[in-house]
Amino acid sequence: MADSTRSQDIRRIEDAIRHLKESSDKQAEAMVGIKDLVLALNLKYEQILKKVSSFSSSVSPIIPTREPTNNQNQWQTRFAKLDFSKFFGEDLEDWVYKCEKFFEFSTIDETQKVRLALMRMEDRAIYWFRWYEKTHILRSWRKFVGALIARFGDSLFDDAMGQLTKLRQISTIKTYQEKFEELANKTNGLSEEFLVSCFVSGLKDEIKAGVQMFRPKNVFQAMGLARLQEETIEALAKKNRVYSKNYNSSFPTSSRSVELAPNPMESATAVKKMTQKELEEKWMKGLCYGWDTAVTAADTMLRDRDAILKLWKEHLVQSQQKMKQQADKHRYERVFAVGDWVYFMGKVEGQGESWHGHVTAVTVAPEFRRQQLAKKLMNLLEDISDKIDKAYFVDLFVRASNTPAIKMYEKLGYIIYRRVLRYYSGEEDGLDMRKALSRDVEKKSIIPLKRPVTPDELEYD
Repeated sequence: MADSTRSQDIRRIEDAIRHLKESSDKQAEAMVGIKDLVLALNLKYEQILKKVSSFSSSVSPIIPTREPTNNQNQWQTRFAKLDFSKFFGEDLEDWVYKCEKFFEFSTIDETQKVRLALMRMEDRAIYWFRWYEKTHILRSWRKFVGALIARFGDSLFDDAMGQLTKLRQISTIKTYQEKFEELANKTNGLSEEFLVSCFVSGLKDEIKAGVQMFRPKNVFQAMGLARLQEETIEALAKKNRVYSKNYNSSFPTSSRSVELAPNPMESATAVKKMTQKELEEKWMKGLCYGWDTAVTAADTMLRDRDAILKLWKEHLVQSQQKMKQQADKHRYERVFAVGDWVYFMGKVEGQGESWHGHVTAVTVAPEFRRQQLAKKLMNLLEDISDKIDKAYFVDLFVRASNTPAIKMYEKLGYIIYRRVLRYYSGEEDGLDMRKALSRDVEKKSIIPLKRPVTPDELEYD
């Protein structure tokens, strides 16, 4: 019984071993097939890679579009269709700029740039090049651009910066702005402050004043303010047109006869003609052409005047609101405790590098001293002078005998710039103390003078 059971177990084990061997053989065959497939894929990948590399080295990435189109200026890139404009011998700088941006976007090889640009030259531009290439070989894009500039560029004697400073507005803001941008594009290295100054100085007087009031920080703000001012003036002129027409028609002309305007107080009045003598007599009596009595003419004039004054008041209110909004952008709160009694007076004055803030007076009530109230007020004036008025320094005058005040000002960063002889009532000397602001980078304003001065020598007092 035991032998029979053992023989059955042996047969089962042998069957299992046989099945495992058959399964192992099948897996080995499958692995060989997979290995052959991987080798075939690697070979195919290497062949494709060789074809792509050889194609990219011999063919430009820009190819004509295969889709039918009526616009021959379009070229198909891997991203989109771009217009490659033609060159007819005019606007060279713009065309070269577009070409370089096109080449940069499309990653055109350096050796292909000149050949591609030649395909977009027409008229006198291509005539010139056909003659030029007979004696020159142009393979570099930079040399090609240099030859184009020598032939089609602006005159070497053009002074773009000089023309920019002399540019004046004679028509609309749009036309003036376009000319300004054209000249500014031909210059390099000009500061934003210089460009703003050139643009504003060339505006018409009635527009310039409105722009200067807001002190634009860059030329784009100046252009926007100029357009706004022009629109405001045009709106005002449009509303005043009726008044101006009536006002101008009240003066006599040199013609032999003119038509008398219909009487506004009567309807269907026949129009009659007046001789020059009759016109002069009517004018001497204080009568106008459109009215039979001086009272009627004066009444109409007063109504028109009232309408114009009302319109001016509306525009004045609007301007005040805009000025307040602009000023509020630079306003920030300063909080003092209830009961702080102080007196402070300051101003800004001067010209050029002498443009500065000045402390006229600062006083704190005795019961509120030693609370740093004067320091807070001084800091407030310095912030306004520095950030809003763009001053170079802040100065003040103090008696030479007022030691506590001098020490306080020195703690606040002020230095003694000079001594003013007999400044106070012709008896006591005064000290001119200064503190440089951020605009005075080199601190020229606080270099002390080596000699005292008299009150007559002061620029500002």
